[in-house]
Amino acid sequence: RKSICAIYSSAFKAIKNNLKACLDYKVVYADGLRPDELSARARLCNNVAGFFENDLTKQDRQTDRPLLEVEMMLYDILGLHPKVISSWKEMHEEWRFKSEHYWGTGTSMRL
Repeated sequence: RKSICAIYSSAFKAIKNNLKACLDYKVVYADGLRPDELSARARLCNNVAGFFENDLTKQDRQTDRPLLEVEMMLYDILGLHPKVISSWKEMHEEWRFKSEHYWGTGTSMRL
């Protein structure tokens, strides 16, 4: 699983940079920030009515086909090559797993 993700890593780093470039200066993209760094950024804000946080720790279990379709559309908008999107999508749509005692299949799963 890690080796598959490593193949796509550089493409997704570029896409993440494209996303960051699209965000308004008021938006803090917190991926990679430690809690103390994020807290320091929040303390710099003035005249704020509220904060929005989206913790994706449960996202993997909640992934379904429509969510993956939206994700793939966003990759397209952010400039990922269509063949890379197609390949990445295939990695998520049909899963097979096998171990010494278990085997199975799944759909719409995350890496």
